[in-house]
Amino acid sequence: MRVTPNHRYNLVMLIKDLGEIRLINRIQRIIKNRNKYYHTLPANLLVGIGDDAAVWKASECIQVATTDTMVEGIHFSKETTSLRDVGWKAISSNLSDVAAMGGNPLYVLINLGLSPETPVNDFDELYAGFLDACIEYNLHIIGGNLVSSPTTFIAIQITGESTHEPMLRSNAKPLDQIGIIGWLGSSKGGFELISNPAVITSIEARQQLLNAHLHPIPRLKEGNLLIDNGVSAAMDISDGFLTDLHKFCEASSVSAKIDSCKLPIEQALINVFPDNYMDFALNGGEDYALIFSASPKIMDHLKGIIPAPISIIGNIHRGRIGEVIIIDKLGHHILTASGGWDHYK
Repeated sequence: MRVTPNHRYNLVMLIKDLGEIRLINRIQRIIKNRNKYYHTLPANLLVGIGDDAAVWKASECIQVATTDTMVEGIHFSKETTSLRDVGWKAISSNLSDVAAMGGNPLYVLINLGLSPETPVNDFDELYAGFLDACIEYNLHIIGGNLVSSPTTFIAIQITGESTHEPMLRSNAKPLDQIGIIGWLGSSKGGFELISNPAVITSIEARQQLLNAHLHPIPRLKEGNLLIDNGVSAAMDISDGFLTDLHKFCEASSVSAKIDSCKLPIEQALINVFPDNYMDFALNGGEDYALIFSASPKIMDHLKGIIPAPISIIGNIHRGRIGEVIIIDKLGHHILTASGGWDHYK
């Protein structure tokens, strides 16, 4: 245990004081002590945390799997983001991928790289965030791995299932309308507020943008409604709208024409960043909105049954593969470069 300089008798327990076995036991206790979680484990889970591997009996549904990693200093900073928020975001960003396939999440494996000097309280906060998201979206932690690392990282793997053929980014068709469920640019706005706390804004707008960045909402219900009602082409927006729409069109060998006036941009973002909101919307990243395409008939039907607003932003066209054309309110082309997040640039 470490004695803090200013509080001689305030002992801070580090994870190296526990060791791996006691830390794993702590994970099991944290999960068992969390109300509304441990007692709802599914019957087809045969072996969970504590053995060499998790075991469950697969259903006849199509299986869905996704994985992603968050690294301190690249995807988050403990100086500006609570570890409980980091835990939520690590889970919800992966759930967004499941939503884009029209799936229902089942199980999650959590791999952590932590310094031996990590306070146990930090570890507990991180797991509280994991469990917040797991309880909210009926997801069950079934195992993972712990390793010593000079840099904190979180690697998540989620499995799920679907009773339908999955929605794919390669299924967009010419004449389809393009829809978005969710908002563009708000997460980038929240990130900018964290990076520049002196930015002047109202309390309500600040909290709205911070929530978009720190506490994103995976569109699982909406994804299920899309696939239940005939949508076959979708993806989530995580690397930036322009980048992801380019990927969407390239996978389907089509192009897209977008009306910039119809992009779903929150008024809070426009008010706080009047000179940058469009750039944030086009290139910001980590929005976790759903982008999809469907025939006008299906789109009209969806607008009547999905509670969340659907923004119809343009159309799929035959044309140069992957090309995205954006027009302004006068119908003039806006020249834009493909921006967004690239992990290696």
